[in-house]
Amino acid sequence: MSLKVAVVGIGRVGLPLAVVLSKYYDTIGLDKNKSLVEGLRRRELQLIEPRVREYIERYNPKFDTDLSKVSDCDIVFICVGTQAKGVGYSAKNVADVILELEPYLQRPEQLLVVVSTVPPGVFSGGIVPDRILSKIAGVCYNPTMISLGDAIRGFESPEYLVIGQSNPKAGHILEDFWSTIIGRDVPVFKTSLEGAAVVKYGLNAALVLRISMLSFLTELCEKADADVDLISSVLSHDSRISGKKMLRGGLGFGGTCFPVDVEALITLCSDLGLDTNFMNAVKLLNQRQVERSVEIVKSFGRKKVGVLGITYKPNTDVVDNSQSLEIALALAESGLEVTVYDPGGLDALRKLGYDSKLHLVSSVGEVLERSDIIFIGVDWPEFHNLKADDFRSDQVVIDPWRVLRDRALTCRYYGYGLVSS
Repeated sequence: MSLKVAVVGIGRVGLPLAVVLSKYYDTIGLDKNKSLVEGLRRRELQLIEPRVREYIERYNPKFDTDLSKVSDCDIVFICVGTQAKGVGYSAKNVADVILELEPYLQRPEQLLVVVSTVPPGVFSGGIVPDRILSKIAGVCYNPTMISLGDAIRGFESPEYLVIGQSNPKAGHILEDFWSTIIGRDVPVFKTSLEGAAVVKYGLNAALVLRISMLSFLTELCEKADADVDLISSVLSHDSRISGKKMLRGGLGFGGTCFPVDVEALITLCSDLGLDTNFMNAVKLLNQRQVERSVEIVKSFGRKKVGVLGITYKPNTDVVDNSQSLEIALALAESGLEVTVYDPGGLDALRKLGYDSKLHLVSSVGEVLERSDIIFIGVDWPEFHNLKADDFRSDQVVIDPWRVLRDRALTCRYYGYGLVSS
């Protein structure tokens, strides 16, 4: 008999998860947001995430607001938002939805799986009451290791799987469930529920440190006549460091996860009486990329600045904690005229009211026409199509991600981490 699966919370993580699972299992996405659910039923998406629409149209997952649908489901994934300003993460939303689901978690074969990032300590603190645990197969914590903008591939082809389990049976059920999707060759790391929470925090700490290291090296390279891309290539071939991901100097990190992860780690260390200097240094170094970018732009003494890319990274519409957006706003507040184009983030800017501070346009060409300085804030694929003759000779191109480093530009070019800068 085919398993029935529910994903509770169908936002930026829950929706990609639901559509992937619908390819393999009878899946329903549940959310109390009526307009979101009705929109998905009409195949209207409120986010930009590659291949999600394709999967919805091909595999036809169900969407509903009725949480009682969980009664018929064998595995229930919880993907509600847990970010909390100033402390990183709070488990309150997870705790609330578990209590709402309690009447529908009554069968001994049911498995409850928390996907949302939660702070260490919440499981031992009783986020899943014993009265629920006694009625179901168990609880797992299955933290996501995906990247927004590549979520479908992340769920279907992960490099590894982390499973926190309330008991061995629960962990076995979830591992067997995922094997249908990812096969048996992907490494699976099982641990306690609290152990998995610490794994998630530790992983994110390592990633932001790696990004911050390259941010630091971009400025060093500019001062010391070196090339940050060459350094990245060398580092990626060193087995002690291993791997090319996150080894690219630029504007640092942003978005809905890493900045929150840093705050969460600072809060956790503080609560445990540990030194917070390490993660505070990461936070300050990331902020330095914003400050120095503003300094670089203003150093050219021009009044009209065009910003290409305003989301926190390519292939998404998320502008939360975007380094490029923070730079654009700082420039506008200093009296410069800032024109912005982004392939995915303009609607989000309008909803947040930033169109009153920034001039939003619908094409790269409009930015180039209106601006004396072009700042490439995000490495969108569209910007790689720019040619040397797209720019006026009197313009300045500031390129943190070195998108145009190999173009024979006739105008002034400032690529972060390059000798010529």
